[in-house]
Amino acid sequence: MPYKRKARVLFLSVGDEAEYASACARRLGGDWVDTRITRPGNGEDAVDTAWADLFVTIGQEPDRLSCALSPTTRHVHWPDCGRDEIARRVNGMIGGMRMLARLDPVDTA
Repeated sequence: MPYKRKARVLFLSVGDEAEYASACARRLGGDWVDTRITRPGNGEDAVDTAWADLFVTIGQEPDRLSCALSPTTRHVHWPDCGRDEIARRVNGMIGGMRMLARLDPVDTA
């Protein structure tokens, strides 16, 4: 049984990696995730990290980010990686969500 709402994942990259990661996430787990993308340089401070459960930076050095993270948002950094590595990481993320959903106790009330 999936979670009550989709996980919210925000991808950030300088190049087109965020767009690719978002497309992979929707293709592999559209029933599990909502995604948004952003790029640095267009008002990083305006990035709505409060919306996201998970904030993924790809290629961008995390210490160079000027946006503040919400206390409820987890941040992970994927260093410079190609499309195959991005697809592998997204697939692992979706697989982890499926595994957690299977471990969730069934509400019998």
